[in-house]
Amino acid sequence: MDAPSPEELAPGITYHRLESPQVKEILIKSKLDPRLIAKLKVIPFVIQLRKALEEKDYNFIEKHLGWRFTDEAQKEMGIDKDETMTSDEQFEKAKKYIQAKLRSKESFCDFRYLFEKKFPNLGLSVSEVDLRELKEKDTFHSYRLTYFITFPRGIVNEDGSEGLHLLYVELSVYGNGDNETFFGIEDFKNHQGLRHIRSQRPPEELFENW
Repeated sequence: MDAPSPEELAPGITYHRLESPQVKEILIKSKLDPRLIAKLKVIPFVIQLRKALEEKDYNFIEKHLGWRFTDEAQKEMGIDKDETMTSDEQFEKAKKYIQAKLRSKESFCDFRYLFEKKFPNLGLSVSEVDLRELKEKDTFHSYRLTYFITFPRGIVNEDGSEGLHLLYVELSVYGNGDNETFFGIEDFKNHQGLRHIRSQRPPEELFENW
């Protein structure tokens, strides 16, 4: 936690330490080092994510989308309150909807902003930590941390120049064992901190759309 910041942990990926007394207290109580977890677990995933975006590997993105995006798909389809469908049927329909929308010109939740150009330089910082219970008899204590992946200059303006906007992908990291780590893309925000999940953001006229 006292390592230099910012610090390049991998080519083109810079780690930024979060200066938050509250988060630091939870990290100390939970005996967690977010920099070490980032270096050993998160950086390899971020490298995979960047490659998937560059190569338009939609399957990789779909695989790691969190529940908010499934809920959004169901709302956009108008099946979120359909009592004639089981939850499994709703999930499968939402899954197919996301598959089609991600590949369309319109895209899904504005993810096209991440697919339309390369990002040689990314930022990474922890934003949230769940307090975990430490038991002496356990050889491994599970953990959950949330990181922000920062995509700088994410928008190309109409004249072809790069905008000064930042895009943020919120990534949840679940550690359930030494070799058992799960990743989930939980949110996607613009430079204002507003969500690209349409049902959870202000009306279009109040949402600064670049």
